[in-house]
Amino acid sequence: MGVESTVPIARTAIVRSGTATFEARVHACYADRAMLAFIGAHPPTFALGATVQLVLSGGRLRIPVRGDARVVERVEGRGLRQYTLEFDEVMFAEDAAPETDRERRLWTRVRPPSDNPVPIVLSPITAQGRVRMELDRYGRLVDVSGGGLGVLLRDGTEGPLAGHEAVRVSFRPPRTTANVERDCRIRSRALTEHGIRLGLQLETVEDESLAYEPMWDCAACGERGLLETSQPYCCRCGAVRDTDAEVAAWGDLIARSQHRFTGRERGCTACGGTWSAEARHCGLCGTALPV
Repeated sequence: MGVESTVPIARTAIVRSGTATFEARVHACYADRAMLAFIGAHPPTFALGATVQLVLSGGRLRIPVRGDARVVERVEGRGLRQYTLEFDEVMFAEDAAPETDRERRLWTRVRPPSDNPVPIVLSPITAQGRVRMELDRYGRLVDVSGGGLGVLLRDGTEGPLAGHEAVRVSFRPPRTTANVERDCRIRSRALTEHGIRLGLQLETVEDESLAYEPMWDCAACGERGLLETSQPYCCRCGAVRDTDAEVAAWGDLIARSQHRFTGRERGCTACGGTWSAEARHCGLCGTALPV
């Protein structure tokens, strides 16, 4: 095209939904979809799966490009609402989108549901802080961490969650017999081949009680049940993990805060990691801990 690849395909977008018209900044643009950002106190709310009319301009476009698009993802954060719109037909040549693979890696992805998915109940919270239990939505928990949850709605519709950002979730963590409840905000919504995937951010900054990890066994000394992420080195002998990471079954996960080597009784002089009195080596770097 005779234009440097650093110049975006388009810079601005006009989105029409019914009789309403909105202007957005183009964050990324590809042959089959565009990622748009709406900034302001009252950004528009489009339902997942909705069809809108899109006009792209600026950048490498000499004339505006028009077409219909489907809303497939919505992400919230810091006064920004970002949408991914999938074109009804390919708008640009495949080679018109530079560094596509690098940018696509930033998009939300979902792991396929397991054979034994974990049920989760989501109850919308109103602006007045009231939990609307009569509008409960049922989904499947697909991942969990200290900062958030990934939820899959299998029937392909948000239902009453479409108009809410705050929800209370209830589910049963692994190795427990009772449900836990946490307040979350829906930060991302995406249409996937398995259903609608919601990315939930916990209202607490970092809830260590929900930081779960799979485990690995040390082939050097036989120590079993080491944490795959927090303990890449054996806390018993200092050997590095020599097995490839795999997606663990839900029942095989363990809370980081409950692990026998988690604690502050011993400190590593090499990297500063802290461990319980049972540890003999640092799980982060393998250095022998002072007695």
